[in-house]
Amino acid sequence: MEEKYKVLLVDDEPQILQGMKEGIEWEKFGFEVIAVASNGEEAWEIMQNNRPDVLISDIRMPFMNGLELVEKIYRNYIKIKIILFSGFDDFEYAQKAIRYGVSDYLLKPVSMPQMEGLLKRMYDEITAEIEEKNNKTYLLQMYQENLPILREKLLTEIIEGRIPTKKREKRLQELNIDFNWKDCVTVVLQPNPEDEDAQLKMFSISKLMQEIFQGFQQHLVFRCYEHIILIVHLDEKGQLQEVLKCLNEAQIIGKRFMQVDFYCGVGNPVCGIEQLERSYKEALCALEYSVVSEKDRVIYIQDIETPMEEGQYFEGQYGRDLELAIKMADKEKISEAVTRIFQELERYKMNFEEYQTFILEFSFSFVKIAHQYHLKGESFLNAKNLITSILSLHTGEQLRKWLYQNSVEIGYAINQKRIDNNGILAQKAKEYIDKNFRQPDLSVEMLCEYLHVSPSHFSNIFKKEHGINFITYLTNKRMEEAAMLLKTTDYKTKVISEMVGYPESNYFSYVFKKCMNVSPANFRKQER
Repeated sequence: MEEKYKVLLVDDEPQILQGMKEGIEWEKFGFEVIAVASNGEEAWEIMQNNRPDVLISDIRMPFMNGLELVEKIYRNYIKIKIILFSGFDDFEYAQKAIRYGVSDYLLKPVSMPQMEGLLKRMYDEITAEIEEKNNKTYLLQMYQENLPILREKLLTEIIEGRIPTKKREKRLQELNIDFNWKDCVTVVLQPNPEDEDAQLKMFSISKLMQEIFQGFQQHLVFRCYEHIILIVHLDEKGQLQEVLKCLNEAQIIGKRFMQVDFYCGVGNPVCGIEQLERSYKEALCALEYSVVSEKDRVIYIQDIETPMEEGQYFEGQYGRDLELAIKMADKEKISEAVTRIFQELERYKMNFEEYQTFILEFSFSFVKIAHQYHLKGESFLNAKNLITSILSLHTGEQLRKWLYQNSVEIGYAINQKRIDNNGILAQKAKEYIDKNFRQPDLSVEMLCEYLHVSPSHFSNIFKKEHGINFITYLTNKRMEEAAMLLKTTDYKTKVISEMVGYPESNYFSYVFKKCMNVSPANFRKQER
């Protein structure tokens, strides 16, 4: 057994936890224990940074029990094997376990032969699932059987805005595609171009999207040229955050089990099929950022751009390459794009006046981009000055240098604006937490919905600006408030627990002692 699958053990009884960890020959069965936790809350925190393949948990535990943990895993679209133990033969427990996709439900005590048999079966199931995902013959066969060319052609025409309304409705009906959606969002996915077997990777991504988004009532997945398109029906407020969460989970699964690395761009939600073209164009723009981003593979258009105006500012592929390089403030890519533009101009044997006219068109695009990003006091905002400076140049080389230098300048201004905006966003997040930390259900998703950004983008910005992550800042804020209340009031611990966002007073005491190295009761005695 070469592949070792990761196991997370959860039980509130230290002896049982230690017994399971040390009493079972995990490596013999192809597993390794990556961590242990004494309750569901601890287990969930561990899973944020170290995703297990198998979760083995007791049900009855303080703070967050096993079923609550399983429900949270289910609600966050995390695909892992789950084994639950219980000392009680409770039919309701078993029902809930099945509902949330638990792989096995066992009654204590569990014998060693029973446990060994379970581990063998879990190993075989995980291995078979991975082999199925990677079986090229199977994938090719499924690809041939599930290639609905007419359907993909129609959907491509719809998102590109190339089909009249009457014809569109007729074709949708003929192909039995239900598209009477009020609100929806478009996602564009592209496999890493450095990966081999591009066709199989495309199909793997398509199949993965179908699996990950099966919990959504309505969605469409289809191929469009070198991209996979995902359109998701948003039937309630806040579902966009669910979509982003699913895409991030798909990234984890794709890399770990399917050796599939992909980039992903997400457009803004739109109202109905008529506006789908706009969401698609925004998703394409976000995808271009994703491809050049060092960190984020999933990028939501509002993470990196202000709302788009219709169309792109630069015409042609070379012009779009320059526009993207400017917006990313990448000097090397700006230089490459400018060089390609002038090589193209030379190919057409233009005279100098035609060169000037062409560069004048670029200068007007600079003004439009500056207005899009609300840049103020910059030289390229004045169209007359730009025209004067271009007309004062006398050689093609001078025009090339002018285009490069001004592209770099506007790229720098956009990057500074983005940095300023990130600081403002992080400050807004801090103020929101300071105002709402007493809410027990305050989460990253709630905050991101308020700020209109994706969770991954927000997490990066918040950590960069404040030096700590969201959970740590929220916990520190709650503990700071709790300490103040313990010092200055006679409220009972249970009351203070609820006042700072912890409905469960025992869990509050646990967290307080973990942070302050002293229990709430002893803290109060020390401070008085």
